[in-house]
Amino acid sequence: MIGRLRCRFFCLHSIWLSRMRILSGAMIRSTIPKPFGVLIWLLTIWAEFDWIFSQVLVDPYARSEVVNPDELLLVQVVHRHGERTAIYDIPTAGRKPQTITDGFPKEAILTPRGIADMYEYGRYMRHRYHKFFDDGKPISSQRIRVISSSTDRTITSAQALMAGLLPPEDRSRIWNTSLGSQWIPFPVYARPSAHDTLLLNFGNDCPKFSELRKDIAKIPIAKQFQATMPGFADRMKAATGLNTYDFFDTSTIIEDAVHYAQSNPVNGSVDQGTLPYWYNESIGEDLRRIAYFRMHLIVGGNGDRQRTRFKIGVLLHEILERMNLSKSLGGKLPLKMVFYSGHDENVAGILAALSSYNYTIEGPNIGIPDFTASVIFELYKNSTVRLLFKNNLSDMWSDPLVIKHPQCLMEYCQLGKLYGLVKDVLTSEDLWLNECGATYGVRRNVSETRSAENELPSKLQLNDVPPHSVTLPAQNGNGVGIGDGLVIGGGLIAAALITSPLVAVCIARMRRKTPEDRVTNLELSNGDMRNRANA
Repeated sequence: MIGRLRCRFFCLHSIWLSRMRILSGAMIRSTIPKPFGVLIWLLTIWAEFDWIFSQVLVDPYARSEVVNPDELLLVQVVHRHGERTAIYDIPTAGRKPQTITDGFPKEAILTPRGIADMYEYGRYMRHRYHKFFDDGKPISSQRIRVISSSTDRTITSAQALMAGLLPPEDRSRIWNTSLGSQWIPFPVYARPSAHDTLLLNFGNDCPKFSELRKDIAKIPIAKQFQATMPGFADRMKAATGLNTYDFFDTSTIIEDAVHYAQSNPVNGSVDQGTLPYWYNESIGEDLRRIAYFRMHLIVGGNGDRQRTRFKIGVLLHEILERMNLSKSLGGKLPLKMVFYSGHDENVAGILAALSSYNYTIEGPNIGIPDFTASVIFELYKNSTVRLLFKNNLSDMWSDPLVIKHPQCLMEYCQLGKLYGLVKDVLTSEDLWLNECGATYGVRRNVSETRSAENELPSKLQLNDVPPHSVTLPAQNGNGVGIGDGLVIGGGLIAAALITSPLVAVCIARMRRKTPEDRVTNLELSNGDMRNRANA
């Protein structure tokens, strides 16, 4: 990509420079005042700089993929929310809290940076898929479905994402001259957390999974890991002043609070008032290792399929069922995209189901998914699925990485084969509730979603998937957004309008010259061009 940009830049530069040398040389040798030639030269340099600035330095579209929509059927995204405030305070001996839950706020909310990141993520997804879902007509939840857990941070993340994904560029979407020209509301669906089997599925709604979560320290590899850090829990208990200290859970809570303090320093710096006296980089690294390790244990990394099934079995079942339905209807399903606004465990659980979330005593292959991290499911018309993982918060416009299951090492995996590889973690809500040991709960009927998507009832019958037969093309996007294009185009048009009278005067002046003068000027210009080519 960088090579192509450089090539385009030097080609454009050479063409402009050679043309303007011819023109300015002719004008300087004529009776036209030299300042006009200088003006045209400066306008040319401005146009070149504007292109470089918009395409390379500012406009991220130039380095991000635009998916070819011709073969695409459905896109489904499971993403983590944006950056939030800390869920707990950092405990310190001699200060409250004396139990970790004493510092629990009412609700962790998105930071301004978290909102901005989710908005930018929405802009990226629009750039990547706009040719697929946007035909200029008003977009409703029948075409794009947004499902969130019932927390402030995930609902707000979904709203910010949709603001970036669906800007009111068409005048028919603008509902007011100020705010309405920049944002349009879009429905976000969420269920009460007590009945959420998709995204917030632990606690009282699943006693069995809650028990498994509490027992991770009994897993043999977890015992081995704790043995590499003898006395850590006792030292931290003394430093924090907590009555009890759980090696995995309490360490993860403190690491999260420290991470927030470091990411959002007071008055621009992380000082002693922000972090407790007992904290140092060595302790920070230990807390980070424990938090990463705990995440893998919770969601079933390294092939613990029971924990993976409890965590994302219902969610992944719904995603695959929707893909099967879209395939069976042959593209007639109006639904184009589905976004699940969830949490780090949802993203990590999907990776674990795909056998792509593994760890050793030394450390994991992937840590805790970052804020805005996502797994993307792209279903194509030839019944193949491309799985993508986006986890680069520092560079939101970088393209996601392709996830390849160890037993399907192709970029595009057959839908039927993918189902066979993950069927041991799939479960319906009814089965999930029964296995959880839940004695209550409103059963979530998938037809609840279908009613808004205009879907038909279906079952996971994927044995009739045709073999892989087509290599699916994808093109790189080097264009700019509509708004940026108008700005750049307007600037170039204005420059053309300013210089066109000068060019006309120059041409008229040149026509009054003798043929000998015109030949001399042409030879001089050609010489300049040759010198430029040899430079």
